[in-house]
Amino acid sequence: TNIVSLGRWPRWPRQRRATVKGGQRGFSGVRLLQALAGILVLAVLAPPGVATLVNRSRIDRAQEAVLGLAEVLRATGLVDRARGQAADDLLGGPGNSPEAPGVRQWVDGRVGSLTDYVSLPIRSDPWGNRYMVNIGVTRTSEADGASTEPPALWVLSAGPNGLVETRYAAPAVSAVVGGDDVGARIE
Repeated sequence: TNIVSLGRWPRWPRQRRATVKGGQRGFSGVRLLQALAGILVLAVLAPPGVATLVNRSRIDRAQEAVLGLAEVLRATGLVDRARGQAADDLLGGPGNSPEAPGVRQWVDGRVGSLTDYVSLPIRSDPWGNRYMVNIGVTRTSEADGASTEPPALWVLSAGPNGLVETRYAAPAVSAVVGGDDVGARIE
């Protein structure tokens, strides 16, 4: 018989295939390298994808909480109740006070408890910071500039970077959430 027609390479007499203790063949060097390369690719590619999913999930949870708080505060008549009291600059929930390098009104001033206005339990945002409401803007002197437009009233989370980047008392017609903050307007 022709060796080539059998599809095998010739062996020297008395040459055996390599086996391990149970009689089964082990991994060849090439198979071992392929397995290690596969594990390495998974170890490099999987963590960034998982981190992105986790961060997106946190943002979604914060958005749901902010929208829920805004709805509850609208339903309880926060604006009418706050205009009568006008003592607090902020309402804050539990959690750490975020940094606000460009907009100090979010961290300075008198902070009242958000739980005084909301009967449901409030937790900190997904990054451990408190949810805040800029209740001080209900006093017309707090608005930016001489605009006759009432300022926007926000329920706000500082977002993933922990910095408040939303203007405290922007007119309602031009108010937008700044940076990576997560917010919902009450009014």
